Formats: sequence, structure tokens, C-alpha cells
Amino acid sequence: MTTGRAPSGLRVERLAKAFGGVHAIDNLTFAVQPGTVHSIIGPNGAGKTTLINLLTGVYRPTAGRILFEGADLTGMPPHGFAAAGIGRTFQNLQVFFNMTVVENVMTGRHRLEDCGLLPTLLRTPALARCERESRARALELLRFLGLSGRADARADSLPYGALKRLEIARALAGEPRLLLLDEPAAGLNPTEAREIDELIRKLAGTGTTVVLVEHNMHLVMGVSDRIVVLDHGRLLAEGTPETVRDDPRVVDAYLGAAQETEAAHA
Repeated sequence: MTTGRAPSGLRVERLAKAFGGVHAIDNLTFAVQPGTVHSIIGPNGAGKTTLINLLTGVYRPTAGRILFEGADLTGMPPHGFAAAGIGRTFQNLQVFFNMTVVENVMTGRHRLEDCGLLPTLLRTPALARCERESRARALELLRFLGLSGRADARADSLPYGALKRLEIARALAGEPRLLLLDEPAAGLNPTEAREIDELIRKLAGTGTTVVLVEHNMHLVMGVSDRIVVLDHGRLLAEGTPETVRDDPRVVDAYLGAAQETEAAHA
């Protein structure tokens, strides 16, 4: 939730990732402007989650480059991407269920805390001050996410929709300038999905750049400034929601089937 950013944003140049003979991402180039919501859509197996794993250092690319705010992050480990200002959530919840809600968010701040091993072992005043500051920032994020009333509850007591927002809060605790959301509305009912919609709009309003992978086309079309459509790891189309929605190639490859699935579950 920070607005101090360089103007260059994210750029992917001729990116490729192969697993054996399977090209999950193939010669992909696109750019994400700062402060925008940029969605990645496509059918199952299109390479969307592989792309997020590349953009956060989980996978090393077979070829190509990943540039963020002018820095070349290609081949860096995940903590290098985090230090550069890129955060993420996961398609499957990665929550510490045996911890409280606020403790979960505090874990997301470990990279920013100046608390070494010795202060931790000795429980020094500096450590206590660091923990107070971390808790205060975590509570601020929980208010932003609408979870402040559950701060001291165990995470395993939260409903699924609240757990999704908790994971976003923890990702924001690292103060990313670019946040990648991997299917944040998956498994949510319509009311919970609207809460995610509103949250993404709030994030964009703070200046945070959002890259969204999502199957909920109503959500995607409503919040996105730009959309990239993948098909078998390649760029099928890119543009505004209106341009993508009206592209016959996109309708044939994905949108027709996606809309039929949404109608069946409405």
C-alpha cells in the first residue's frame, strides 16, 4: 500500500519456461504499468500459475527477462523478488491456522524488521519495540481488509472468504509495490467475490499495482485496466476489457466456455 514507485513498472521480455519438452510459457512479452490492475486469463493449462511462479522467483525462466522498475530480476530467488517490491498470494491458502489472525499478518513483515538473532534470544527492549511496531502495522492492514474485529482470533476460526482476505493482508505486510493475486475469488460465494472486487479497487486506489489471475470473468472485466490472454503459454491477445471481450479468438479459446461455466454455477 505504498505510492513511492518508479515509473517503469513490470516488463516481461520473450519469457519462456519449459518442463522437459512441454513449453508452459513460450516467448511471452508484455508490460504492466504502475498503479494499474492487469489481469492474466486463459483456459486451464494456459500457463497462468507458471507465469506467477516466474514473476516471483519460484521458477527460473528457460529464456527471456523479467524487469521491474528498471532492475533485471531474471533468475533471482524468491526473496530477491520480495526485496525488489513484488508480493503474492497463492491459489491454495497458505495460512498458519494455529496462529492468530494478527500473528499471521505479522509474519509477512519479517523481511522489513530489524531484529537480529541476539535481540531475539535476549528479549531486549529493541525486540519488544520491533514487535509493537509490527503488530500496529498488522492491525492497520486488518482494518483495511475489514478483519480488525478478528485480530486475536485463531485463523482456523475464520470463514473461507475471510481467510482469502487474511492471506492478502499478509502479502501486503511486506509492503509490495506490485501484488500478484492467484485466483483470490476461487471458491467464494457471490457476496465474498464482491468483497474481493472492492478490495482490489481499494488497492489500486492506494497506488499498488495488481496482477490478477482469476477465472471469475465478472470480476476480471470489472476491475481490470488491461488483460493478457494466454493460450498454451503464448500470448493470444492483450488489451482493455472491452477489446479482449470482443476478440473472436478469445471467445473461441476461452470466454465462451468460461461464461457457460459461470452461468452453470450462478
